[in-house]
Amino acid sequence: MQETNAQLIRSNMDLSANEDVTLQISDKYYHSDHVYLKFSARVDSQGRYASGSTQGLLVYVNNVPVDVEKLANKRIFYIFNGVNKVNWYWGSNGWSVTYYPWDKASSVPGGQVHHYVFDIKTLLKESGNQLRFSSVFHSVKDAFFVIKDIQILEDESFEKSPLLNDTVVSDSHGLHRYRQLATGYHEGVNLKLDTSIDYQSQKKVNVTPAKAFVQNYEYELNKQGVLSVIVNNETYRFTSSFHV
Repeated sequence: MQETNAQLIRSNMDLSANEDVTLQISDKYYHSDHVYLKFSARVDSQGRYASGSTQGLLVYVNNVPVDVEKLANKRIFYIFNGVNKVNWYWGSNGWSVTYYPWDKASSVPGGQVHHYVFDIKTLLKESGNQLRFSSVFHSVKDAFFVIKDIQILEDESFEKSPLLNDTVVSDSHGLHRYRQLATGYHEGVNLKLDTSIDYQSQKKVNVTPAKAFVQNYEYELNKQGVLSVIVNNETYRFTSSFHV
């Protein structure tokens, strides 16, 4: 699929452990209706691994982490070896990036293994917009991330996984739109909530028990100090004593 309204920010770069790379995003996109960040990435492990993935790629726009709520081109996980569900995003450990060579990932269901597209519209400011890549990947010595074709798009002309819209019953989807907004720049809740009860009775109703449980009773105290209480013709006796 050919992408229109795309700006190439950088064609290729390597990102080693503990390295940061900051790139500029044009301020003009602040006024665009749709803004997407697109790039491709894989791990170069110096030939040690050719499948699977590792965590460790952090992506920021204006120092705000680009999290899983922004992912636009694929599901939030991929299937490894046909059975294992691997998340694309791991919070503070960042994004999963695969070891597959660029042309050797066709066996992974849904595709889009190397490709990432994020909706970053809510992360932009009026001026001074920056994109930052950071690596916290340390598990394989001398390995590094290879990132290429870093672009900004103004429409949805990017390719999407055919499995993107598959419903995952165990995930909550109803609040997705609000989570997207909450993880970007926003003004908070500018609304005074009314917590009064909606239901109001139109006529006054006196609620009384269907049956009264008040019972007449009698009592007597004999010379031995036994208190007898008589209720409904039944006698209940109470005694007390002191032990010294």
